[in-house]
Amino acid sequence: MFLQIRFSPQIETLRYTIVYIALFIVIIAALVIFFTNFFVKFLEKRKKQNFENPNRKTTKQDISLISDILKLTPNEKNLLWKICEENSVKNLYVELKNEEFIDSIFRKEFEQIKDDENKTDLLFSIRNKIDFHKSSTMKLNSSTVIPTNQNMTLLLNEDRYELTLIENTKEGLILSTPKDILGNEINIPALTKINLIFSLTNNVAYEMTSRIIRYQTRVIKEMITTHSKDISILHRRNFTRLPFNTECIFSAVQIVTGGEKKEVEVEYRPLEKKHAGKLTDISADGCCIETELPIRANQYIYAEIQIQANLVSKIIGKIVATEINKKNNMHILHIKFIKIDKKTKNTIFSIIYNYK
Repeated sequence: MFLQIRFSPQIETLRYTIVYIALFIVIIAALVIFFTNFFVKFLEKRKKQNFENPNRKTTKQDISLISDILKLTPNEKNLLWKICEENSVKNLYVELKNEEFIDSIFRKEFEQIKDDENKTDLLFSIRNKIDFHKSSTMKLNSSTVIPTNQNMTLLLNEDRYELTLIENTKEGLILSTPKDILGNEINIPALTKINLIFSLTNNVAYEMTSRIIRYQTRVIKEMITTHSKDISILHRRNFTRLPFNTECIFSAVQIVTGGEKKEVEVEYRPLEKKHAGKLTDISADGCCIETELPIRANQYIYAEIQIQANLVSKIIGKIVATEINKKNNMHILHIKFIKIDKKTKNTIFSIIYNYK
């Protein structure tokens, strides 16, 4: 026989009451969680819509967020806020994508402060950081979008050959054929896998793997390669490069150190013997000089360069890399600036952005 326990009607009623109350509490808690999540998502959606609203006025909160993204200094942040206030800029976060608008408000500010090298230096630093951020998000997914007349470098073993994209077709890329220093065509067999390096107008250098399909002759002999999605960012320039073709002089540098151990002073003394060279390109952080001399990398260099008719600039730099120009067998020195005055730097930027 089993022992059966029976509760009084009052206890049974209490038991059911407790169960119902617990169930009610669970339901209420579930509803609270549901509506809380719904309300939070609704607020986040409204906040995002408001943040991306192109018609609202730029706020200090926007400037703080943009400054964090662009890694602006406090002085750059203050100048950007001043520009936005004076021009009643609507939602700068959206307008950053509008290059024409950004150019107009920065050009206007440049006209007001161009006689102040310190403020101009800040202005161009902000502009450059905006351009750098935009270029850093420009991933290339296919070779089908590479523009015609794009200059490319073909890498084959340890050799480099300069090519030009003659036409971008559905079948593939029609390129000029590689040539050696004497102008002789280099015959690379069909189906050979090759690497191509090129830089687009966003200052990003890409490396692409492709394969030679065949050769053809129309006006000139041409090389056809496959399209490719195997494209990676090789490097991204911090500053826009400006092509040049002017004579310059340079010399080696003697480095002299002194002062306390905690505050070592470094002095760069140009040597008296000067050499002739040619400035082939320049940016706010470096330049390229072509010379007959086989100078090695990792050396310091002094140069006098003329970037405007009335401005000869004296710079100190470090040779970070060298290469041989296969067209004329000259040595190309890739130089990173160590010391450059603000006037020269601002002049370079004003030419790049066409601010006069």
